[in-house]
Amino acid sequence: MATWNAKCYLGTKGGYQNLQVDASSVNGARQQFERVYGSQQTMNIRRVGGDSYSGGGSMGAIEGISALLFWVGAFLLFMYWKYIVGIALIFGILWLIMWFFEQKETKK
Repeated sequence: MATWNAKCYLGTKGGYQNLQVDASSVNGARQQFERVYGSQQTMNIRRVGGDSYSGGGSMGAIEGISALLFWVGAFLLFMYWKYIVGIALIFGILWLIMWFFEQKETKK
């Protein structure tokens, strides 16, 4: 969870106050300002602390790049599957020939 800071209007008696809440998102913070403190108007909600992952820190870039690489790989696999299967068959046949000759040598 992250800590959020905002300037809230609490009515004529309270006026404007700078308040803090702990929430996972900006919408959750807004709801807490309204529910807990009775804020009638919430302005300038800012994240002031907490863990970086819940607020969408640097992991978002890594996830985006990995998703892009996955889809590029899937596209290439779809486009060139005939060549990939052909190369795999050639290497499979070569491996089988090597295995067969190794078996002949060990029986001598």
